[in-house]
Amino acid sequence: MRKPLAAQTIFLLGAVYFRKFAIFKTVLSATLIGLCLIIISAIVFRLVMFDLFDGLLTFRPEMMVDGKMMPVEPSRGFQNFMERNAENYSKLVGLWIIPAVLLVVGYFKLKETEL
Repeated sequence: MRKPLAAQTIFLLGAVYFRKFAIFKTVLSATLIGLCLIIISAIVFRLVMFDLFDGLLTFRPEMMVDGKMMPVEPSRGFQNFMERNAENYSKLVGLWIIPAVLLVVGYFKLKETEL
């Protein structure tokens, strides 16, 4: 039930924000926002983890530490966090916080157009 609520809030905001062809503009804008987030994430990952790349796109999961090549692995604490909490936090953000924010933004945009 919660996943359709998240999608409905996106399309509700699109219907309030766009006047003509709202469904197409909403799908297009959601797709473009998703692609931009993927590109920005890839650029940030590439900039932060620059030691782990050979060339432009060749990723190697090892790096030079004290003159020796060492495999790069996440710490045990990070692995525990990801195994136990990451799914819960992503559900909280994706299914509760983002829809609530979109509903508030949609409410104020609707209120603005009613004036």
